[in-house]
Amino acid sequence: MNQGSSIELKHLSVDYPLPFNIFHRKSKLKSAQIHPRRRFRALHNISLRICPGERIGIVGMNGAGKTTLFRTLAGILNPADGYALIDNQNASNPKRQPVGYMAAFPLIYRQLTGYENLRFIANLYHIQHSEERIMKLAEMVGLSDALDKYVEQYSTGMTARLDFARVLLPDPPLLILDEPFGSFDLRFAEEAKNIIKKSKSTIILATHNLEDIESITERLILLHHGELIRDISFTDLSEVAPTHVGKKSLSIIEFVQGLLRRTMVVERNYCEPIHRKHVLSK
Repeated sequence: MNQGSSIELKHLSVDYPLPFNIFHRKSKLKSAQIHPRRRFRALHNISLRICPGERIGIVGMNGAGKTTLFRTLAGILNPADGYALIDNQNASNPKRQPVGYMAAFPLIYRQLTGYENLRFIANLYHIQHSEERIMKLAEMVGLSDALDKYVEQYSTGMTARLDFARVLLPDPPLLILDEPFGSFDLRFAEEAKNIIKKSKSTIILATHNLEDIESITERLILLHHGELIRDISFTDLSEVAPTHVGKKSLSIIEFVQGLLRRTMVVERNYCEPIHRKHVLSK
């Protein structure tokens, strides 16, 4: 497998259709008139470049556009304007490299067994030595003894583990993870984080847990009301020089919290990394 996918977004905007009453009855007419459907712009003019193998954290309040961005990269949604490229191919191109998308809800067939779900993915991507890979992943996520059970019999945590195995099965060069750790127990959540850290794939992680941003990612994207507000690169999150506010050292988590509170007072251009020492906390 290669070292991960490259991503380029250029002036990307994505709309959602809004529900409406198709038929509008006029008081003097018995016939119905069809009106055009209104749309809501969920992402507006996003331009972004991600290099192969980068680990990106996406943060933002509810409704910021994180899931919309993920669905666009996964090829589920089409842009209204601009484009999204993965390895120089359109994100909606079915011939592009596989994308491992772990959504906020498991993309699993509950009427099938765990094994049948993984076998379906293996056949879909024409994975070689798929039987060996399925068994290896089942052992990795702790489902070796439950593969022959129907997913309807699984607990919420077991279903989330199967979904994680589904994402990893084709060994995708791009992993898109939307709040992936919420349904895991504490032990497996740590194991999943270690698996992600060791992966050579490009990682895009959305989470409200700032500790995960600190431990997993190396670059931070802040979305707000569908717009890209901050793009911050860190050379090494574990060794960034601390900012001292009074006698207190500013941690990575406090740094990100400061961004979310919009307390950044020094602007930087897109390509220039922002260091913690450039940030002041009010």
